Amino acid sequence: MMEFNASYNGQRFLFIVSPFENETEEEAYLISFMMPSDAKTPITNTLVIGVIFIIIGFAIAKLIANSIAKPLKELEDYTVKIAMKDWSDPLEVDREDELGRLGMAMNEMQYALKHAEQEEKMFLQSISHDLKTPVMVIMSYAEAIRDGIYMGTLEDTADTIKREAMRLERKIKQILYLNSLDFMLNHEKDITTFNLNELVNEIAEKFQVMESSFDWHLMLDMTLEEMNFTGNREKLCVAIENIVDNQMRYAESKIEISLRKDGEWAEIEIYNDGPHIDQNNIGKIFDNFYKDKKGNFGLGLAITKKIVDYHEGEVVALNRTVGVGFVVRVRCD
Repeated sequence: MMEFNASYNGQRFLFIVSPFENETEEEAYLISFMMPSDAKTPITNTLVIGVIFIIIGFAIAKLIANSIAKPLKELEDYTVKIAMKDWSDPLEVDREDELGRLGMAMNEMQYALKHAEQEEKMFLQSISHDLKTPVMVIMSYAEAIRDGIYMGTLEDTADTIKREAMRLERKIKQILYLNSLDFMLNHEKDITTFNLNELVNEIAEKFQVMESSFDWHLMLDMTLEEMNFTGNREKLCVAIENIVDNQMRYAESKIEISLRKDGEWAEIEIYNDGPHIDQNNIGKIFDNFYKDKKGNFGLGLAITKKIVDYHEGEVVALNRTVGVGFVVRVRCD
């Protein structure tokens, strides 16, 4: 048997030549080959290096997964806290990547929800107190009638009870209306095209009949044959009526309702000659939890703003030289 090394196509092999006997008695040899032991080293090294890379890759992947999973778990826990209305501490954000921006957005959401809950609690507490007043008046006057001890005549006492009952009914209706207004505006598609001159004139006539003691002035731009507006006529009517009702409560003796056109906008102004609104509060009177000097809530004005905003218009209150004007601006067709 003979062994020797040789190369083939750049690869070294170990050749083994072994003689063997056959029936022809001629010389025969069995040739076999194999890779020498030292030639296996590169393959072994490659396998070892591959395994090392796999281990390193797994470790890096584990670190990356942990770096993502930990903040995601914190966000999950923070979401649960928000769901349970736990406003104690905001989420600490110390990164500026996508997860960091998500954390900042959740902090903003937490602040908005906290603020909304505080406003809701303030509104409910205050409106509950506001509703108690007419109830207490009605109860006290009813007790006085039962006991036969009351101021003035029986008719005067009955009128007071009726007046407070109507006041209570109006407030309850306003609360219910405000509570369902968003749903009605988004789901009731009662959109028509109508003439604003006719609508404002209709509202003015109705209130003049209700309260004829005021000096009423109606100023419509009748030179315009068409002052059309496309929207929910009933809701816009409610918005304007709420302003007129509010102006009547504070007017001294005069109410003016005017309608004019300014380019593509229609301007409806309801003016009274009453006292000015505190300049510090004039921007708050349309909030649904605002109280005036008498302790009354401006739910009607909150309803008005929501309706006007829905029609992509604007409503503002302005202190004039004498008195106060409310201006509603909506876009004409």
